[in-house]
Amino acid sequence: MLRDLGAPEMLGIADKVVIVSGGAASIGSEIVRTFVRYGARAVIADIDREMGAALAGELNGNALAMGVDLASDRDIDACISTAIEQFGRIDFLVNAAALYRDQGMASARSDWAASFDVNVTGPVMLALAAREHLAAAKGAIVNIGSISA
Repeated sequence: MLRDLGAPEMLGIADKVVIVSGGAASIGSEIVRTFVRYGARAVIADIDREMGAALAGELNGNALAMGVDLASDRDIDACISTAIEQFGRIDFLVNAAALYRDQGMASARSDWAASFDVNVTGPVMLALAAREHLAAAKGAIVNIGSISA
């Protein structure tokens, strides 16, 4: 669990909107919960639709779950347009999605390509798709990495 950092107004996220890729589970779900706890609304952009819907259901209408495959430009565009339709703005983008297909030297080209699509190219495409809205809100992008990289 993330530590309590103070009142929502001190954090400046009350009434803001965040998109969290990989937001249905693990670190991503804790990021979503924390933003919502401090007054933001969240778009849970995750390939696992069921887990995303379960998390959104727990957050009392303050989160929207979307099935988003970061290897799909169509999914990315739908995520951005739905966020704007539902919430009217995008203030933050947190790229927390990750794909681990690591068989070392036995990894196939398709494993490398899929990992790159989700871990590198997808977050860049999501940021590019959101950039106009983030700029209008003077928003921020956070990219999560791990030792597994």
